[in-house]
Amino acid sequence: MFFTHALPLPGFLLVSSDILKHIRIANQSPLVSLPFIAANVPITWVYLLGNVITQCLCINSVYVLTTECPSLKVTLVVTLRKFLSLLFSILYFKNPFTAAHWCGTALVFLGTFLFADISGMIRQKFLSKDKKVFRKGDGKQKVS
Repeated sequence: MFFTHALPLPGFLLVSSDILKHIRIANQSPLVSLPFIAANVPITWVYLLGNVITQCLCINSVYVLTTECPSLKVTLVVTLRKFLSLLFSILYFKNPFTAAHWCGTALVFLGTFLFADISGMIRQKFLSKDKKVFRKGDGKQKVS
């Protein structure tokens, strides 16, 4: 893990001027007073800290999920989480919900439906109602 995080660090030197520009922009954002710190902090830094904390919680949850579930289920869960994040951002920031969004929504739900095999579960439920089960000992047919 060290090398996957340390090796890309020199690459940030290539975009250092852009990073410095955005640090200046973040420092110029409106100030907000935090109850646990006796100072005013630019709101952009508060948003960035919140983003870092939630991303850390999310990636740790994904790591736990990969130990408990097969990789296909993890991919499905992560895709659904990203989809819900997209919907939240569309609603919160009042962005338009375009035809491409509808197409993506349909594909996400279709993929979830196919993966969960809901149609197979429904078919299995109807087939099990039609089956007749024999009980040992009484020789009579019983319908389950």
